[in-house]
Amino acid sequence: MGGNRLPHIAYFHSLALTKILGQISSAFVMDIVGRGVALRNAGSQRGLGHAITQAVLERVFDLVLPVMLLAWALVAWRGQFDGAQAAGSFAGVCLLFAALAAVCLAPLTRLALRAYAAARALRARLRRVAVDDPELDPPVVDRRLAVQIGVLSLLRYLSAMLLFWSTAAGIGVDFSFFQIAAATPVGQLAGMLGFTPGALGIQEAGWVGGFKWVGADDAAIALFVLSSRLVMTASFAVLVLVSWPLLRRSRAATPA
Repeated sequence: MGGNRLPHIAYFHSLALTKILGQISSAFVMDIVGRGVALRNAGSQRGLGHAITQAVLERVFDLVLPVMLLAWALVAWRGQFDGAQAAGSFAGVCLLFAALAAVCLAPLTRLALRAYAAARALRARLRRVAVDDPELDPPVVDRRLAVQIGVLSLLRYLSAMLLFWSTAAGIGVDFSFFQIAAATPVGQLAGMLGFTPGALGIQEAGWVGGFKWVGADDAAIALFVLSSRLVMTASFAVLVLVSWPLLRRSRAATPA
């Protein structure tokens, strides 16, 4: 969306690296500022302010799906949905999210980047310098691209849910589909809002609250919370190590 023309491996490595650094610094700051710095390191010509604007827009967009699924969990819990009703309504919320992305993403992107351009213009006026930067024009986000972004965001969320479920299964904790699906948005929202290193303590509190709400066993919750933190950190560490030589090879192959 932001007009950066970098190879996929640059984004892949930057995301994995900021996730690891977020474990020892503020996860929130790493998501908002660190990724822009990492992309500029990888060759992006965009200013840091532009990168932060995009990261904030991403963060706002990323909040929408967990909030929708938290609302779904509340309705399903109070309505005492059975397995088929819970799975069917969950799928319906996911499809609704993809439809909302198709309608709302383009105007949100234009609004965010126009606000950034206006802020830059105001700063230049106060400093009495000229600003002529065609790259500040909002990118064209057509309906097809908006749908692609919405679907990819949805797949990323479902992949995270699958990671949490497989972590629980791997340590012998038997969470039901509804328990995982209802607790995940609480844990995800807590992690996104966390300002401590790696959202430490905040994300764990979200997971504990979410699983307690749906009646999970205390010992199972404690074991899952510890295991998911270790698995997540180890996974991103492996991805950083694997992607670094690929990024270097990509840079070497790019003509000056």
